[in-house]
Amino acid sequence: MLKKILIVGAGSIGSRYFKILRRKKSLLVKRYDIDKKKSDFLKFQDSLSWLPEYVIICSPNNLHLKILNKIINTIKLKRILVEKPLGTNLREIINIENNKNFKKNKKKILISCNMRFHPAIKKIKKYIESKKQKIHYSEIFWHYKLDGKNKQKNYFKIKSQGGGIIFDLWHEIDLVTYFFGKINKAKVHNYYNKKKINKLSKITIKHNSGIMSFVSGDYLRSLKERGMKIIFENSTLDWISIGKYPEKIQINLLKNNIVKNIFKSKLAPQSQSVMYEIMLDNFLNKKKHKMLDWDQSKKILKLISNV
Repeated sequence: MLKKILIVGAGSIGSRYFKILRRKKSLLVKRYDIDKKKSDFLKFQDSLSWLPEYVIICSPNNLHLKILNKIINTIKLKRILVEKPLGTNLREIINIENNKNFKKNKKKILISCNMRFHPAIKKIKKYIESKKQKIHYSEIFWHYKLDGKNKQKNYFKIKSQGGGIIFDLWHEIDLVTYFFGKINKAKVHNYYNKKKINKLSKITIKHNSGIMSFVSGDYLRSLKERGMKIIFENSTLDWISIGKYPEKIQINLLKNNIVKNIFKSKLAPQSQSVMYEIMLDNFLNKKKHKMLDWDQSKKILKLISNV
């Protein structure tokens, strides 16, 4: 019997998920969007009446929790995937946690964490687990050029809609907790331009493990960059990814004044889809140990929204 999957939102990420999942012969995938040309249903209620077993929420950031609340009040589901960020403020979290239907569904709700399945991250995770060296601290960053002419990305400018670089650092915060454990305390510095757009953020994190992480991001670079340094007791692991199509990836190990390359790759658009496919497979097949859950996501949202 085919698994019934509903995707709410047919923007860039919703369309990506739709293309990946509809290729699977074991799945029946439909989507709802306010753009009727991209929707299989006239009304949102019609999509819920179809009684999907799985729902993936890819709406604008500020609508994620509103839609989630509507879904858990209407139908029973096996699992729900919410695109990151989980929401845009903690008030939304409190409201939904007071819903009696939330408690029944909490363990079924997972949040998008595709970067955990990025080839560089898989390599770094394996390296950390294989070494018993003490880790002093880590630095992780994400830089991008904000396109002010792109009207579809205007929400980047509005904090209430989940805009600003601080919300785009969701993945980076998730990754340092994925590597080094829960956050003990953190301090955030946001910087705004004259138009009050959050284009630069710096975060200092102390993990329960005692490891420090320094997270930074900005919309000021001419080229997309993402990377990380992990400072071990006797060596440094250095990851850098540059560009998007293709994405050039390199991981070097620095030890005793010697630089050794341990991973090098180019990710074409087709290759980039693989990490989304792996994440969706984890979501659909109960591989929760690699997924981002509600409580972890709530802590990230508290960190980035309470500033």
